[in-house]
Amino acid sequence: MSKRYDKIYQFHRRFLKNICRSLFQYDGNPGTIDFQAHEENLLFEGGFSVGFKTDAVKQTSLKNKPIISSGAISGVDVYYRPTLFTPANPNIVGVVKRIPGVDCSICYNTLNYRFPETVNPLIDIYADLLAHVMISTRTSAINSRVTLIPTVGDDKEAIRVSELIAQMYDGESYALAYEISELDGKNIFPIKARDNIVVSELADARRNILADFFSQLGVKTLAVDKKERTNLTEMDSNSQQLKICCDVMLEPRKMWCEEMNRIFGLNLSVKFNESEVLRYVEPQSLEESDNN
Repeated sequence: MSKRYDKIYQFHRRFLKNICRSLFQYDGNPGTIDFQAHEENLLFEGGFSVGFKTDAVKQTSLKNKPIISSGAISGVDVYYRPTLFTPANPNIVGVVKRIPGVDCSICYNTLNYRFPETVNPLIDIYADLLAHVMISTRTSAINSRVTLIPTVGDDKEAIRVSELIAQMYDGESYALAYEISELDGKNIFPIKARDNIVVSELADARRNILADFFSQLGVKTLAVDKKERTNLTEMDSNSQQLKICCDVMLEPRKMWCEEMNRIFGLNLSVKFNESEVLRYVEPQSLEESDNN
C-alpha cells in the first residue's frame, strides 16, 4: 500500500481506538486503580487484566492497596479456567503467584476466558474500510474537476502544460499560456466530468461503516439511510442485537467488579458509557454548543 494509504489508515485506527477507550465508565475507585491501564490491557494488549493487592511495591503509598497489572496466567481447573497469575509489573517487588478468585481477580475483555480476545481485529477491519473510502472520496473529488486531456509535442511542453493545470488546481481563476504551439483545439480532448453524487455516496458509505462499527460495540446511532421507514419488528430486532453486542464486553467487566468487591471489600461498578461514545458520531446541536 502507498504511504498515503498507510497514513490515513493509522489515523482511523487511532480514531477507532479512542472510541473504544470511552466505552465503559467505572465508579468506586479507591484511588489506586488505573482504569485507563485496565482498559488498555483488556481492549488492545492481551484481552485480560488482573486486580490484586500487593505486599511490596516500590511506591510505598500503594502497599496493601488494590492495583491493576498485566502478567501471565497459567494452570487450569476442570473447566479450563486459569488457576494461577504472575504479575509482570516491574514496580512490584517480591512478587508471588496469585490465585484467581482468592487473592486476585481476572477480568476478560469478552466472556471467552479460554481464548482472551482484544478489539484489534475489529479496529483493523474498519480502519481499512474507512481509509479506502477517504482515498476514494479524494480521488472522486479530484476527478470531478478533470474535464480535459491535453496532448503535447515534447517533454518541455508537457512541463509547461502541467504548470498551467497545477495553477487551476490550486484555485487560480485563470492561467497564462505562451510559446505553446501544439496546444490547440485539435489536441484537447474533453472528457465527461464525474457526477457529484459519487462524492455524496462515498460520504454515506463512511457514515454507514462507522454506524456498523458502533453496532458491533453495542452502541446505537442515528439511522443513516432514511429512504425506508423502519418497522417495529426491525427496531426490536436491532435493539436486541445491540444489547447482545454490548453485553459481550460489559458482562465480564461487571463480573470482575463483583469479584473485586467480594475479595477486597470495595464498591466498584461499571456501566456502558454510550453518551460519551456518541460524541464521536453525533455532533452537538447549536443550543448545546452555546451552553458549553
